[in-house]
Amino acid sequence: MVKGVKINEEGAKKLVELGNKDRAKSVVVNKKRRQVAWQKMADNSVLVSKDLLNCDVDYCKILLAMLYWGEGTKTVRQLVFMNSNPKIIKMYLFLLLKVFVINESKLKTYLHLHDYHDRDRMINYWSDITGINKKTNKNLL
Repeated sequence: MVKGVKINEEGAKKLVELGNKDRAKSVVVNKKRRQVAWQKMADNSVLVSKDLLNCDVDYCKILLAMLYWGEGTKTVRQLVFMNSNPKIIKMYLFLLLKVFVINESKLKTYLHLHDYHDRDRMINYWSDITGINKKTNKNLL
C-alpha cells in the first residue's frame, strides 16, 4: 500500500472484487494440489511391502493387533474384521495368515450390499481381493 494515496469508492470496490476473485481461485488451486498430493501418497503406498514378507513375526503381530484394534470385533466363535479399503483387507489377511496357522477354507466373506450395487460384480471383486473362493463361500450377501 502507498500512504497518502486516496482511492475513490469505485476503485476501492474494484480492489475488493479482485481480492475476492483471487481468493476464490486460490481455494480451488490449493484444493486441487491437496487432492493430487493425497492421491500420490495413496498410489505410492504399498501396504504389503517387501519388508513385510520377511518381517519378524512379533512385528507382524503388532501390526495385525493395530489393524484389529481399529477395525475388528469378536463374537463367541468368530474373529471379524470390517473395512472397505482393499489394501487394508489384503494387509490384514496377509498378516493374519503369516502370524497364525489358519485353515484358509474357514475364512468367510460377508458383503453388505445395497440395491444400487451390482451383486455379481461385487462378489467377483472381493473374491479377487481376498482370495476367498466365491463358489465355496456361501456367505456372500
